[in-house]
Amino acid sequence: MNNEDYAMYGWRVRADTTLEPLAVADSAAEPDLIVSARGVGPVAAGRPVGTVLAEFPHCETCTKTYWLVADDAGFLLRFPGEVEYRIGHDMKHVNWRRSPGVSLGHARELFRGHAMALLLGLAGFAVFHSSGVLLPDPSRRGSGRAVAFMGGAGAGKSTFAALSVAAGATFLTDDLLCVVPAGDGVWVRGGCAELRLRRTASKVAELFDGVPSRTTLDNRLALTLGAGGLAHERLGLLVFPELSNEAKQVTVSPLRPKEAAVRLAGSPRMAGWLLRRVLEVQLSSLARIANEVPAVRFQLPWSDTSGAEHAEALVRQVEEAMWSYGLPA
Repeated sequence: MNNEDYAMYGWRVRADTTLEPLAVADSAAEPDLIVSARGVGPVAAGRPVGTVLAEFPHCETCTKTYWLVADDAGFLLRFPGEVEYRIGHDMKHVNWRRSPGVSLGHARELFRGHAMALLLGLAGFAVFHSSGVLLPDPSRRGSGRAVAFMGGAGAGKSTFAALSVAAGATFLTDDLLCVVPAGDGVWVRGGCAELRLRRTASKVAELFDGVPSRTTLDNRLALTLGAGGLAHERLGLLVFPELSNEAKQVTVSPLRPKEAAVRLAGSPRMAGWLLRRVLEVQLSSLARIANEVPAVRFQLPWSDTSGAEHAEALVRQVEEAMWSYGLPA
């Protein structure tokens, strides 16, 4: 297969395999990352030799572990017995190797999620467990502002983002939010093409009838709602969603910076880093976001996530929160 360029989290990624459902980007510019995915061979089951930079549980419900280590050849990310990604010292070249019997789709999904989160962290970016959308500016004075839905597993990040998109917002990213503090504010990078919904959110998925979808490694429904991206968007509002069976109505309440900081501290995309410089970037970015970006707690009854009218009502309330509490356009 010929090499093609894809847009992911502000990076141009040149790969010798398709990274679908990401859109192919213009290949006129030099790539930020070059990926070779042709290697097939046994992947060891144990921890790689080298200095451990990060160690993670494989998923929320099992005990299997994967590692990122530094060694003489650069860095190695290993999912034991499945796939490993060799990263060069220059942070520009990545070579995959997958065990016989492990599908290319499996390795591709791990790359787009876990591997990209680690690569961004190594490159000096803060990465949070968050879904993001872009709301238009109703005054038409600006280009709109990004809204980040943040929280722990099951908080409703993807559900809120999906409802927002169903009511007209632009999809930016799901599960992984790359944050870039700059002199003029805090910016985020749109990155992935899919939004993943738990099976309990099947009613929300029905709002996207006809949208390409697939089942993920962790048995979620992934909807293709975007195409990746190179652009940066100004972050205007943090939303910490809470889906509740007890709540009778939607409630929105502003959070003080200290409260937002505590919640952000519980939302790293990768919680197993041991490398000090990565932790320092995450902490400094957390403090900057909490102090500069308005934040709200948004509680929504589960019964309000079942139809298009609820999606439209939710987006109206998110927009009201954006333009009441958020950064001006």
